[in-house]
Amino acid sequence: MYEFKLYQKIAKKDPDTLQRLRNYSRQEYVSINDHFSWQHRQLAEKLRRKRSIYLDLKYWILFRDVDLGNSNNVSHQHMVRLLRALVLEGIVFCPASSSTLLECQKIKDERRRTQTADLVDQFSLGIGFRHIRDRIKLEFFSSWDTFKRTENKLRTSSPIVWTSIALAHGVPLGPPPSSLPEDLAIASGKLIVDELMELSFSDTIRFTHSDELDRALLSNSAASEINADRKSDATMRRFSSEFPHECIDLIFSNILVENNLIEEATYHASSSQGRVLSVRSKEVIEFITRILIDVCKNRNARQCPTMYLWSGLHSKGKEAKASYSLNDIFDYDHACAAVPYCDAFFTERRLSTWLNQNPISVNDHFECFVSANDDEIIAHLESY
Repeated sequence: MYEFKLYQKIAKKDPDTLQRLRNYSRQEYVSINDHFSWQHRQLAEKLRRKRSIYLDLKYWILFRDVDLGNSNNVSHQHMVRLLRALVLEGIVFCPASSSTLLECQKIKDERRRTQTADLVDQFSLGIGFRHIRDRIKLEFFSSWDTFKRTENKLRTSSPIVWTSIALAHGVPLGPPPSSLPEDLAIASGKLIVDELMELSFSDTIRFTHSDELDRALLSNSAASEINADRKSDATMRRFSSEFPHECIDLIFSNILVENNLIEEATYHASSSQGRVLSVRSKEVIEFITRILIDVCKNRNARQCPTMYLWSGLHSKGKEAKASYSLNDIFDYDHACAAVPYCDAFFTERRLSTWLNQNPISVNDHFECFVSANDDEIIAHLESY
């Protein structure tokens, strides 16, 4: 798949690729994961002075139709002209996410899917968000490290969330091939990281698109699980209940257990029993307790912002008493990526309304402009 281009370059004896292979083989003390982290630090530095505008699929499709001459909407045409000028001038980029990739995969017509992917490549500059699981983990440990360094005081921090579009879906880095000498195995692993950092959205779509993925997308299993969970516990509608519930499911079960901060975690279906935990450090429990209080009582949205938004949107969805669909999951993921880390988020009307209402109140907690109104969006783009 994504290794194919790399192997082609090696087979053709591409001078740059062979030189990098030689250089990396001399640096076996630098692990593949260290190289991966270095690439992301370099990317973050490159983007430091740029502004970011996140588009949900609605606007990618509207702007694609403008680009193809299939739209007579004057406002949309003006938006595309403004946005393209800002991108070309190096002022703005429009990052993608794993949900952008998956929603683009849902476009059945191959020509339209390809044209949408081409536009994403133009406006994103190849930049994507790290997967939502990775962002939650990064936010948690960024706060945890600060907590330990500042004598158990909570401080908000900004982890590096940018990656290449090809890595937005959370592609795992496996161990280097054991059949190769260690120095060459590590060097080839670093070259694969380099290839992934350069792979376009269009190529990623082409490599990953399949009927099997289509069936997985259409199964709506994630949305069905949420609907079943909501029916089993109708009390989870208020944010003050939803946020601790999501923390237990995502932080306790995934992050703490995986990183050996908790020795045992057993979940009981009855909400009265909750979760039984055997914790290695009281400091961990104190930290999590402080986060829960800080977020639920003080509404500090910058403390674990992805969890804050995910929980807030779920509570709004449950208040609306509507069944979840797969598109809702995508919408929530878009919002959780855009609002904490982007300067603007252009989205659909319902999501914009929810984000600007309690308990989320984007304007009170974040610096992200959120709108679904054409005139507001044009005025915002003209302000850059």
